[in-house]
Amino acid sequence: MRDEIYFAIDGGGTKSRLQFRINGRISQIFIGESTNVFACGATLAIMNLKALLTNALNTLDLRNCDVVSGCFASAGCTRENEIALFTKFFKEYFEKEVPVKLISDAEAFLLGAFDDKKGAVLISGTGSICLSYNAEGKLVRSGGLGWRLGDEGSAVWIGTEAIKRAIKSGEKRDLPTKMLPTLFKKLNISSIDNAVTFLHSASLDKATLASCASVVTEYGRAKDVLALDILKKAALELALLVKSVLMQNNFYSNQLALTGGVFEHDEIVKAEFISLVEKNLGKISIVEANGGPLYGAMNVALNR
Repeated sequence: MRDEIYFAIDGGGTKSRLQFRINGRISQIFIGESTNVFACGATLAIMNLKALLTNALNTLDLRNCDVVSGCFASAGCTRENEIALFTKFFKEYFEKEVPVKLISDAEAFLLGAFDDKKGAVLISGTGSICLSYNAEGKLVRSGGLGWRLGDEGSAVWIGTEAIKRAIKSGEKRDLPTKMLPTLFKKLNISSIDNAVTFLHSASLDKATLASCASVVTEYGRAKDVLALDILKKAALELALLVKSVLMQNNFYSNQLALTGGVFEHDEIVKAEFISLVEKNLGKISIVEANGGPLYGAMNVALNR
């Protein structure tokens, strides 16, 4: 008897997760390396994707030819170059033609969060984005342009603001703070001159900047004036992302689900954000998501 296999992949920037649905039963979750082209490059993303699929199929003693369809969710999967890259990979990987839907990880979370597609999702982790569908079923978004163009309210934005404004504070051009020595220690730099060289380096990555967000949280809890101002401004930027989406979809969404490391680890940002939403966007309520990106991707694979 042939198996009927569907798969879903949440292709993260650090780790990727894969799950099968085999004859109606959900499998364990398999963890692999990053399959996000913006995090590790196209060549390594494809290598990691192949390893993840092959390991999972072999572990469960499944046949490649029994896969019916799948969904691969990862940042950038809606852009032309990435669509071509992953379409080619899946066409060559499977022994027969297998339809594989490519969507962004943010849309996968949106599809997993709400069954009726009337909600909106706000993600604030390393980056930030807000998404929803409108009444016609069209996807609308705000943010998600990457750390060089935006990602307002995210960990990378908080970290970048902290470094810039703490240096300005040392020159008496911003609010007072005690963060600068701790930020320099976090970045393994010893002076302003070192900071200039380090922060203009071509090798500087968003993960390094995002790691500084934890310093801002620590000092915010200690009532550092500048840290608190940065965290409150982060909450405001996130609220503006939600407002933008609601204006684009004519306030079709009536529920909002939150996810990401900033909401999980920084209670100051989360509390300020909720307060702003309640005061200014009262028609929308903040709720728990039904499921995450992997759940949403599986629903797409099953054509639900």
